[in-house]
Amino acid sequence: MEKSKVTKFNLNLYLILIIVVACFPKINIINVPGSSTGIRIDDILIAITLFIMILSTGKEIFNDKNIKKITTIFLVYSVSCVISIIFGTLNGYISPLLGALHLTRKIEYFIFIFFGYRYFKYEQQNPKILKIVNYVVVFHLLVCILQYFGLVGSFNAGEALDYLTQGRVSSTFNGAYELSAFLLLLLPIYLYNIFSKSRQTSGLYQNLFFIGIIFLCIFISESRISFLAFIAIVILMFYHFKVKNNKKNFAIIVITIFVAILGLSALKSGNSNISKRLNEISISGFIESTSCAWEYKDFDLYLSQNKWYGNYACMTIGTDSSWNLRVNHWMQLIDGALRNPLFGLGLSIAGSASDGEYVRILTESGLLGLLLWGYLLYKLVCIFNKHQDNKLCVISKYALFGMLIGAIFIDVFSASKVIMIFWFLVGMSYSSIFEDENEERSNS
Repeated sequence: MEKSKVTKFNLNLYLILIIVVACFPKINIINVPGSSTGIRIDDILIAITLFIMILSTGKEIFNDKNIKKITTIFLVYSVSCVISIIFGTLNGYISPLLGALHLTRKIEYFIFIFFGYRYFKYEQQNPKILKIVNYVVVFHLLVCILQYFGLVGSFNAGEALDYLTQGRVSSTFNGAYELSAFLLLLLPIYLYNIFSKSRQTSGLYQNLFFIGIIFLCIFISESRISFLAFIAIVILMFYHFKVKNNKKNFAIIVITIFVAILGLSALKSGNSNISKRLNEISISGFIESTSCAWEYKDFDLYLSQNKWYGNYACMTIGTDSSWNLRVNHWMQLIDGALRNPLFGLGLSIAGSASDGEYVRILTESGLLGLLLWGYLLYKLVCIFNKHQDNKLCVISKYALFGMLIGAIFIDVFSASKVIMIFWFLVGMSYSSIFEDENEERSNS
């Protein structure tokens, strides 16, 4: 009897944590000097959850060889980050406090793989969290609608604002891109329910409804890379379930891509804000602004004056201000990364946002850090591919694909709400694999 009460308490604790992370805005309780990211409510709840998990499980979780392998890779990656922090501190590029804080954040995010693992142990059949996701999606839709009509403001840098950041909806996230990246994590759940053979016909319209909500939120957030990632995830999962063993798969994929291109063309001809932003895209403008940013890159100017550009004239080239802002910042950071390409300049050197995760990792932890992080993600894909009949593995795999696309222009692996939920989902997947393997051994 007592054990069931403990189990129920732990289960509810994990669910409350996920709801807080997914819905509650990132507002600082305690500010950290020199950083817009302070101590928040979710940090306190994470610490409590971790303490209780350690008391109740100890080292039991490391009996899983898959968890042990991925944790080892992450620890090696963390060591490379420590080296980069030391280098950046000794050369005066970063504050050791901020460098340590950023590494602590990465570890805090990764801890969610253990939370997800333990949660699935408690509730293997029809996990409640997959149902709670529905309420989370509706919640963010309602907030987005209120923001769209100017009834509520947004949240940014740990503060509540009475206006929208960049004039775009972002719900309770720090920006439109983080909102879109988060929703893309959830998209594979509904696509799986539609495409898998095990789905019930009665749930078809419900899943289409939530996919429609995700599409609408991404649409009004005006995140172009997330819009493209949405299309890519749909195509890839359609291929995974419907045509991977079909001789006509090539033709179906070509037709699907053609329809997607037609849809984008129709969207570009519309009058919506995202249509206008799609029309800002110009290959010649990209090349010209990139060349200018590379020519005038100046990391010393970035360090001394925190300027995201070497020459303001580069910011005015072409029509795509979003690209100009990113590419000029990237070149400033890359100019710095060239000073220590192997280990990078230290965590936190890219600031609160680099608007491109790959550039951030390269600059902060160097080629070594980028390779180790890439290897970690590669091992995730390998384990997911090995268990393609496992629902959670399929969902996690395509959630990761969406993040890899978004990481081109979004700091998805540094966005707390996104990466926490991702690691929680991976933890559930690993736990599911472990249970399946145990069942196979007991039946053999």
